Amino acid sequence: MTAKGRIAFVANTSWSIYKFRLYLIERLLHEGFAVCVLAPRDAYTGKFEQLPGLSYIELVHFHAKSISPVQDYRLYRELYRHYRSIKPAIIFHYTVKANLYGTRAAARAGIPSVSVITGLGYTFSGPSRVKEWTPPGSSPPPMNHSLRKNKRSPSCSSVASSAIRVSMNSYRPPSYYKNRG
Repeated sequence: MTAKGRIAFVANTSWSIYKFRLYLIERLLHEGFAVCVLAPRDAYTGKFEQLPGLSYIELVHFHAKSISPVQDYRLYRELYRHYRSIKPAIIFHYTVKANLYGTRAAARAGIPSVSVITGLGYTFSGPSRVKEWTPPGSSPPPMNHSLRKNKRSPSCSSVASSAIRVSMNSYRPPSYYKNRG
């Protein structure tokens, strides 16, 4: 582990982390953090393997479109095992399944995590029963429960605070990413 600590990023595709978080990852690596990306293997995975200081872990049980509770439980167990093994100072979860199961696994492992929610997703983009059951201005019940679990995680360490500060200072407009691959 480097002097500053290890930070993990989890999402349902390597593509999404590469396209939307590459600048942040490069900045964290430059600042001296060790970065670990956990995602299913896809065409963008090889691009991570070329970055010095970054380690990639393939999530074999992450099937974004699966609705099988058995498959989701396998993902939860896989994430928990990886978190216990790599022991990051903080974990950033992107996408719904990463937020739901990754946050619970991180809380169980005693690792602080950040649930990043971007956009509304499939559930709220068209007609949906979940939309009818959810009060205006709130998240669906599973997300609310998972976010409450996240609040129970240990408080952020100085490593986590530094990573969040770097993250907040690393915004780049969408035009920056157009020529990045």
